Amino acid sequence: MWIIPKGHLEEGMTTAESAAAEAFEEGGVRGSVTEKPAGIFTYQKKGRDYIVEVFLLEVTEVLDSWQEEQERQREWVSLEEALDRLTDDNLKQVVSDLPEYIEKD
Repeated sequence: MWIIPKGHLEEGMTTAESAAAEAFEEGGVRGSVTEKPAGIFTYQKKGRDYIVEVFLLEVTEVLDSWQEEQERQREWVSLEEALDRLTDDNLKQVVSDLPEYIEKD
């Protein structure tokens, strides 16, 4: 399965800061995160509905070792490759809208 990092809102953090923390924990990357979400999608897990705000992270540091490296693999792919791999239609829509979001910024 191919996913993006996501998690719960951390106490005392904005949603953008929480997104950056998840990218660090799950992917071993640090950088500058957008203030506003690039998109929102929903998904179900264990019978519960979740709403996810997607933030962009301009990566400035890639760690050789990170917290969840035993559970997750990091891979860099093009936007087109990401769209081919995604199976969640809601997330796929957010990713397909990214070029338009980036042009606005």
